[in-house]
Amino acid sequence: MKSRWHCLAVQLDAGLLSAVLVLVQASLVAPPVLAQASPGANQLTPEQALDQVNRAFDALEAAYKETPRDSFDPEAALDIAGLDAKEVFRWVRDTTYYVPYRGALRGAVGVLMDRTGNSLDRALLLNKLLQLLGYQTRLARATLSEAQVEDLLARVRPIPPEGPMPTVQTAEDTRKGIERYAKQYGLDANTLTAQLEKMTQERERLRKTVEQRVTEQTAFLLDKIDPPSESVLAEQRAKRIAILQDHWWVQYQDGANWVSLDPTLPVAEPGQSLVEPSETRFVASLNNLDETLLHSVRIKVVLECWYDGGLHEETLLESAPLHPSEILGQPLTLQHIPVNWPPNLDLTAADNPQDLLKSIVLAQDAWAPALRIGSKTALDRSWTQDCHFDDASRTLNAAGKLGGAVGNKLGKFEDELGSLDSESAKAETASETSGHVSAEWIDYELGVPGEAPKTIRRQVFDLLGPAARQARPGAPPTFAPDADLAWRLALLGQTEIVLLGAQPSTGYAGHAVAQGLIDQRSYVMGLLRALVANDARAVVDQMKDAPAAPADDLLGLAIARRSWSAAPGSVFLGEVNILSRHTQVQAAKDGKLSLLRAYDIVSNEVETASKDGAAAFSERIRQGVLDTNAEAMLGAVGCAGDSPGVCLGGANAAELQLMSKGQGVIWQFVRKLADVARLGPAVSPDDSARMAGAIEKDYAIVAPGGPVAVAGGKPIAWWRVSLATGSTLGVNARGWGGAMLEELIIMSTLLNLDACLYSTLFSKPGEFWNNGYHTAAKCGIAALSGAISVAAAGPSGMLAALA
Repeated sequence: MKSRWHCLAVQLDAGLLSAVLVLVQASLVAPPVLAQASPGANQLTPEQALDQVNRAFDALEAAYKETPRDSFDPEAALDIAGLDAKEVFRWVRDTTYYVPYRGALRGAVGVLMDRTGNSLDRALLLNKLLQLLGYQTRLARATLSEAQVEDLLARVRPIPPEGPMPTVQTAEDTRKGIERYAKQYGLDANTLTAQLEKMTQERERLRKTVEQRVTEQTAFLLDKIDPPSESVLAEQRAKRIAILQDHWWVQYQDGANWVSLDPTLPVAEPGQSLVEPSETRFVASLNNLDETLLHSVRIKVVLECWYDGGLHEETLLESAPLHPSEILGQPLTLQHIPVNWPPNLDLTAADNPQDLLKSIVLAQDAWAPALRIGSKTALDRSWTQDCHFDDASRTLNAAGKLGGAVGNKLGKFEDELGSLDSESAKAETASETSGHVSAEWIDYELGVPGEAPKTIRRQVFDLLGPAARQARPGAPPTFAPDADLAWRLALLGQTEIVLLGAQPSTGYAGHAVAQGLIDQRSYVMGLLRALVANDARAVVDQMKDAPAAPADDLLGLAIARRSWSAAPGSVFLGEVNILSRHTQVQAAKDGKLSLLRAYDIVSNEVETASKDGAAAFSERIRQGVLDTNAEAMLGAVGCAGDSPGVCLGGANAAELQLMSKGQGVIWQFVRKLADVARLGPAVSPDDSARMAGAIEKDYAIVAPGGPVAVAGGKPIAWWRVSLATGSTLGVNARGWGGAMLEELIIMSTLLNLDACLYSTLFSKPGEFWNNGYHTAAKCGIAALSGAISVAAAGPSGMLAALA
């Protein structure tokens, strides 16, 4: 697999940091490749190659420090904005754009990142900048009349079609930077330039491919789905007017006077405001605002069990409301800790590691879900397969899993993120329930100011299925013989989550991915030194402590959603968008273990700058088609270079529609529950149930009218389109909105080994131990860079992360 941060690099705008990132990758590949033969005139010895890697990292760190930070750092933005209140006001007025949505979504940093915001978020940015300069400030608030809102909408500065963000770096700046870094760190300027050109060409190829797909598939959907009626469009416009009536701006103290700064209109000047304030408040951060004004996401883990003659749902874990701007850049990951996992497990010593691993997994009967946010990890309830529940900390302590450094790192969010809100957290005794687990889900509860919370559900595992669940079984359900292994393997995985309150800037994404690689420098160098020493045992020991890879491919997906758009200025985020990546272990048909990775856009709701309701409907469909194609292309980039049959594409609506063109499969528009049946036998009862659930929520379904053959089977996926707004997303048979990739390799989620190394270790152990260096060379960059393709760290990885 290509390294995850390289997948992001091909999404970034051409720039020096991207070139240096790719150079580090090239340098990491060099040592094993060049060392396979005796050094010649143009080859490096392993020691020389290691020195080159070190110098490449030095160049990366230097480039990282010089990267512009004004798109995500308020203090850096002040260097451009100015040093007095009037200069800063004019900078916010002229470089950020007013867009309509309710409440605080982006915060100060979010407005910097995508240069858009409503009156409250732009006021929060201006407020933050002025406070950094030492001004006394407060927020002012008033309610505008409908006539004032109509006047405002006619006068605000429109977002340019190419988007609100300025070009960060010119090609000439990049060329000069490459020459400077190459000279300073003894690197090859030609190699840097060639890598940059290759990356730029790849980025342009992907963009053109996606643009062609999106144009064709958007036209296809628009041909099948009519825009909303005039009455529905009128309701939507009235809702937008009501949202804009809540108006905010900043006041700063100048002597005895409070001076208004309202950047809404392009001709506004200090001292002017649209209306007089009805209230003012001092605001240092989002914590000073009412929760009813904040966009948020509450993450829950819900277990379904059969007991007492029916199905029951139990909340195992529930976070406090999470605000995207407050957790920006922090890992957000859900994993499960098996309570009775054997300590110091070494699969490398087993005669048949696969069978040993399966037997250990089948022996697990108690689990504790853990949600990690930054350096904090939350535990609440543990559970057993027969639906006994207990306090997770107490259970893990009793099992000896939380002793020493591990236990000292556990938190309950009180310090930074508030306390857990689940009532179960207050339970002092274990439940006496007895039954059998049937499903587990992640629930994302989205809080949008002025609206009822809405919940989006994603399965971790589901033994029963939605069709049987809707039938309300009156007897204990029975499960397939392999179900016990399947759901336990699924729990060895993890779900990485990114909450977006704003579109990330390319500057922020490049900064984040560079920081992630720099943080792994010591690990990478230790691994390379073990490889140079041809010490296979040291390689394995080093990789046991592999640091968690950042969710940089999800950042790449976020960047692609806008950079691949034909008109990036036409849509913007009006509520929290959620991107995730599921990584699960599963047993393939031949009994071997494989790794399933799925990029899953959980929520992609966007607003549009268009004043025409029908045009806005079309733009949302186009964005949803782009999102679904971006998921698929991200998977294709990750699979590039793999041997045939190793990386298989899974169900993605955009990919499936493309493949169906040559197979004579006709896609059907389904609006009524009764019409689901005419899709034919390719749609299972569970698929039908999922479609029916969407139709009941006023979505239309566009699905293939027959099976579509792809490598590895005949998967099913479909388009789901809101008939009211045009919000569109591709959905697959798991209920995930994403692209799935299955790696047909024996995986070690327990030792966190690279897939290729581990596969060779199991299939040809003698070759590995006798020639570990060359084995690693054959396996390529993923093992060397520390960007481990196995994101499912498993039990050992989870506990190592806590420690």
